[in-house]
Amino acid sequence: MKGIKVVALLAKAGIVVASTAWLTAGVIQLGATEERPSIAETAEITTAETASITEMINEETFSLEVSSAPETIWEEPDKVADEDTVVEEPVQEAAEEEVAEEEAIQDFEVHLSEEDEWIILKIAMAEAEGEDPEGYALVMRVVLNRVADPMFPDTVSGVVFQKDQFSPVWNGRYDRVVPDAVCYTALDLIRSGWDDSQGATYFEAGGKSEWHKTHLKFLFVHGGHHFYKEKGE
Repeated sequence: MKGIKVVALLAKAGIVVASTAWLTAGVIQLGATEERPSIAETAEITTAETASITEMINEETFSLEVSSAPETIWEEPDKVADEDTVVEEPVQEAAEEEVAEEEAIQDFEVHLSEEDEWIILKIAMAEAEGEDPEGYALVMRVVLNRVADPMFPDTVSGVVFQKDQFSPVWNGRYDRVVPDAVCYTALDLIRSGWDDSQGATYFEAGGKSEWHKTHLKFLFVHGGHHFYKEKGE
């Protein structure tokens, strides 16, 4: 096999070899019918030609080494996203928005037990009879605002029946009234999440109470009631 390669290299160098080639280390016979060249014929390969062959062999060897080496393809390293990369922000923001939407829905709709609904119907009827649906609903909202305020009891019954808070409870009117159609319309407003109370936790009829004016923050008037909340809130 080496002899064949040398023949090819000699041909590139312009040296014609019919069928037999040999190296300085010995003679390789390719055809059985051809005669072995004499020493004189062998000497015709000059030193310069030998150097040329050696150089071409070296070049060919280098070429074979390069071509046989495995091809290396550069690839961009994978980008590793840490916890704070921008890649994850849209996912995190979407999750936060979803949670916020769920909380908004929960805050928007008010779910009360039948007992709680009956209590706020009765107190609204006792306090705001003759007013528009919003007038009834504002009384209901004051009750619910107090339930959510740590300064007051955390149940509807606890707020409405707290001592000395709602006059219809202690003067007997609460027990006598029967909620009318307008009162039930107001309850539907509350169920839907309606809230124009501005966070009011107090109201009084006619705006005649000096205690309310002195100790509380005035908010607005609706119908026959003035609405207030604690100062600083």
